[in-house]
Amino acid sequence: MENDRVSRPEKIAPSDISIIVQGPICGATDGRAGPSVTGRALNSIRKHFPGAELILSTWEGSDVSGLNFEVLIMSKDPGAGICNERYGLRHNVNRQIVSTTAGLKAASRKYAMKIRTDLLFTHSNCIDYLSRYNLRSNEYRLTKERILVVSTTSVNPRKSFQLPYHPCDWFYFGLKADLVDIFDIPLFIEPEFTHWFKTRKYPKNHPNFDNTARYAQESYIWYSFCKKRLNIEFDHLCDTSHNNVEISEKTFANNLVVLTPSQLGIVSLKYEPNYANSWHMYTFTEWKRLYNKYCRGELPASFDYAKVLYGSAYFVSVLRSKIGAGIRFLRGYSAIR
Repeated sequence: MENDRVSRPEKIAPSDISIIVQGPICGATDGRAGPSVTGRALNSIRKHFPGAELILSTWEGSDVSGLNFEVLIMSKDPGAGICNERYGLRHNVNRQIVSTTAGLKAASRKYAMKIRTDLLFTHSNCIDYLSRYNLRSNEYRLTKERILVVSTTSVNPRKSFQLPYHPCDWFYFGLKADLVDIFDIPLFIEPEFTHWFKTRKYPKNHPNFDNTARYAQESYIWYSFCKKRLNIEFDHLCDTSHNNVEISEKTFANNLVVLTPSQLGIVSLKYEPNYANSWHMYTFTEWKRLYNKYCRGELPASFDYAKVLYGSAYFVSVLRSKIGAGIRFLRGYSAIR
């Protein structure tokens, strides 16, 4: 792992960290006996972060029997509006804000980590990335220290999905004070924001015409935090006007570190890796390029092996889609004849 001009003075211990596992209790998804998904997630934290304060922040009425935690927070579920009627998908950002904030209020350590209830840890190397990459611009320095996020849905708005301010919300790790600040934001306005595009024309660059929400969950959290200190005009999730792409890049470069799931040691027990979709997301190398560009860093960021892998997977997925469409057309044409 590269060294920057300013190095970390001392290694952070797990005992310095409060880990907030937030969200619904997830049961077994494969029908096997043994711990539930959330149970496995909690057990992995105990294994790899011995001494950390383990906080489970979930909803009133949840069955938490047999789960391994130190502090239990049970909040009233704020609910979630449907933002995609075709598939019945809900916009869960208010649930995330409420459960994360409640967990952070109970946290007593200097550092805090916020993760989903369906993420499993395989190691604790994420600690090694804290307090690194310390070159920053005063204008865009919004946090006291950098926050670690995972690349999984951290969208690069210069790719096909033009979504600024969209760091993945599965995992946040940094100073507790910074996480408190990030989640100290207003709740999503329901149902106005969830049904935003029911009464408005979709912009041409919108990635999903079935989704009616004004902002994605990820972008609402990060944009709401950033606008507390920056003058940002961001009307909806794919608003690239007003220099939003560059401003988004500067906030990523100065306040975040985008790392892969393998670097962070996390595995989703709900979602399989989607390498084709990862083509649209930041890689660690791409984040390092932002750091070099906007923070005057000197990190090696030449060949991007991950992007080659993701690009190949994306090309194959597009090719399969085109071939499938062609086959369906030929079958339809033959039926007409």
